[in-house]
Amino acid sequence: MQFKLATRKIQLIHGTAFVSLPQAWVRNYRVQKGDSVTLNLREDGTLEISPAIVSDMEVSTLE
Repeated sequence: MQFKLATRKIQLIHGTAFVSLPQAWVRNYRVQKGDSVTLNLREDGTLEISPAIVSDMEVSTLE
């Protein structure tokens, strides 16, 4: 899916910087409140945001 280039303003709340994600991207990747995203800072200063990969692996304990 191709998205238009969007500009976002940095918001500062209690000393923490926030930026909003484009709604089309959020819908396309089904990102919801509380989900994690992966941030990758590249050498050229680009910040890459990707949906976090969630494993469906079962966790069990041995007794």
